[in-house]
Amino acid sequence: MRNTFNYWLVLLGDFDYHILPILFVPSQSHVDALLETIYENNLINFQVKKVMFSDNFESIKEVTMKYVN
Repeated sequence: MRNTFNYWLVLLGDFDYHILPILFVPSQSHVDALLETIYENNLINFQVKKVMFSDNFESIKEVTMKYVN
């Protein structure tokens, strides 16, 4: 069986966002470790203000469009 991305983690900044496809339901420690790795390696160029998680990509798109506008 092939691994597919079933979940989405959205990192929301003041004016930017980044959507990460993930394979598992993240715990708070997973999110903290992920953010630490992202900041240490300068993978995004904004400060994350909110983190959102969902298994429904349509709801992710709707929220990010409202957030950005």
